[in-house]
Amino acid sequence: MIMNGGLGHALEVLSEGDLQRGKEGYLFFGFRQVAKLLDAAKRLDELEREDFNDTYYEFIPADSRIQIAFEKRFQESREHFAPLK
Repeated sequence: MIMNGGLGHALEVLSEGDLQRGKEGYLFFGFRQVAKLLDAAKRLDELEREDFNDTYYEFIPADSRIQIAFEKRFQESREHFAPLK
């Protein structure tokens, strides 16, 4: 959601539960800085959030960064993933 519409858009359209699960996902894949960024951004107004987009893209400049983290975590901890049926 953030990669497509920006951090402000994600905060506007996602429920609190979705944001919490997203934060947990970032933590699971090792993106602690992004999880902290989400917490901080929730307390800002729309104009202030624009600056956070740049910070987010410093941590995750492309979707491939998330894919790399996923693949690494999968190789290290397969027990955390459900098998395909």
